[in-house]
Amino acid sequence: MRFSLLILILTFTSFGGEKSWPGVKFTEVKAFHWPVKMDTESLIDKNFKLLPGVVNKAGVKLNKTQILSLRKSVIGKHPEHDQALCYIPHNAFIFYNGNKPVAFIEVCFDCLGYRAFPKSKAENFDILSIAKICKQLKIPFGKYKSIQHLEKLLKRK
Repeated sequence: MRFSLLILILTFTSFGGEKSWPGVKFTEVKAFHWPVKMDTESLIDKNFKLLPGVVNKAGVKLNKTQILSLRKSVIGKHPEHDQALCYIPHNAFIFYNGNKPVAFIEVCFDCLGYRAFPKSKAENFDILSIAKICKQLKIPFGKYKSIQHLEKLLKRK
């Protein structure tokens, strides 16, 4: 009972005007991905429009547990990992308030880079947690065939 109450409280505060990232009210989050062959430095333009080539145009809606995990992965301090300079993202998560996009996260699992708007104050993003969300949603996360493959790479760094 206490656990259920805690989840309910965390869920309620997550969607209210909480001061932590993204710091704006949102009602849902959707995940998108682009083909590995795509070569671009961003997936979302300044008007929150998805760049052409998105594989799943409607996006995959995250549940409340996944949203909490995603937000936690871009807040606070997480283990350091090397990042390549290439940054060619293939995954994005867009936060919506109704039909209006209000925030996003982009991830390049291949170079372990990321970008968020509004900018997150996290020291590092928890790339592994974000990949686990992608796996749950059945969308690709870079060149990795398994979470274990990515996890081994992160531990070597």
